[in-house]
Amino acid sequence: MEKSCIDLGFVDEPENPWSLHRAYFPSKFGGKPAWLNPKDLPNADKLCCSNCAEVCIFLLQLYAPDEEMDEAFHRTLLVFCCKNTKCYKKTSKCPFVILRCCLPQTNSYYPPTAPNYNSEAASKSLKPVEDFCNVCEVCGCRADKKCSGCNKVSYCQRSHQVADWKLHKITCKGLPHNGDIPKMSKLIFQEMEIVMENCSVECYSDKSEHESDNDADNECESDIRPSASEELETVLKNGSPSMQGVSKDELVKCLTNEGTNDLNYQNFSKSIKSNPDQVIRYDRGGLPLQCSKQCPSDIEPCQCGSERQFEFQIMPQLLCEMKVDTSIEGDTIDWGTVMVFTCKANCCTDPYSLELAYKQHFDGNETAASKI
Repeated sequence: MEKSCIDLGFVDEPENPWSLHRAYFPSKFGGKPAWLNPKDLPNADKLCCSNCAEVCIFLLQLYAPDEEMDEAFHRTLLVFCCKNTKCYKKTSKCPFVILRCCLPQTNSYYPPTAPNYNSEAASKSLKPVEDFCNVCEVCGCRADKKCSGCNKVSYCQRSHQVADWKLHKITCKGLPHNGDIPKMSKLIFQEMEIVMENCSVECYSDKSEHESDNDADNECESDIRPSASEELETVLKNGSPSMQGVSKDELVKCLTNEGTNDLNYQNFSKSIKSNPDQVIRYDRGGLPLQCSKQCPSDIEPCQCGSERQFEFQIMPQLLCEMKVDTSIEGDTIDWGTVMVFTCKANCCTDPYSLELAYKQHFDGNETAASKI
């Protein structure tokens, strides 16, 4: 067993809501995207799910500047996910869209000096994204459709306009109300900050290390116990049909049971044991933490021709924060881990470049996001 330092991300309430404004280059979960480049937003077609063709909803973003590249002085990675539960079947294509945006230190949208993170002034000094282009009232993505009634509110697709009509008709038609109109649609996730911390984590490199560690654990436990997969299956059958319905304590209990012979699974379970709340593991240029023996076999190169490298992965604990409906027998949003691979050369040929995601399940199934 070895120790290595990587960045782990944890979801937390922001101390000030304005701290998640794009002026502060946030890492965050939910809400609307804090677009790094507010002018050249991607069209809705670029955000469509490769399974159902619906526009994906913003899930999270990480601020990950490249200190060795002037053109990537500011660098943000954005993750969008489909909310259609049928798209999370193990045989489906990966229902995620990954975008990467880079800006130099001197640009048209931000001052060259860092903002005062203790003051709201920076958020008030920048032009709103709406001054650069029309954005969807529901999801905050680029929009090319307007409400025909007031011609003031924009939408990226008809389904978002339909979903917003119950709220929008109050202002569109001037209907009486008590003044308490929700600002955020139920289609998007509750906005939270992602706090990144540099942590020392355990790394298991071969079978002998796992076996010796297992032997030490077994000295304190019964000789007869269910495997991790069997215990996890029991949890799911008892009303939790996916990892989304599994509590933090149940997740740790299931994943730290070493009955399975899958070394990747054992590595995964041991690695999250000390930090069960982690929702992000960031290790650009490193190796992803596999949750099963089925690994991505072929990482498609970037459109610029450069190789892609692993950058970060989304952990199953994030499913608990998403708070979407689950069904014991039906389809549900679910994953073991989602691995994100980005251009090694960090090309800047597109304001928002498409990158790759691989969705891996605990039983060894993995699906890759196709380029759009």
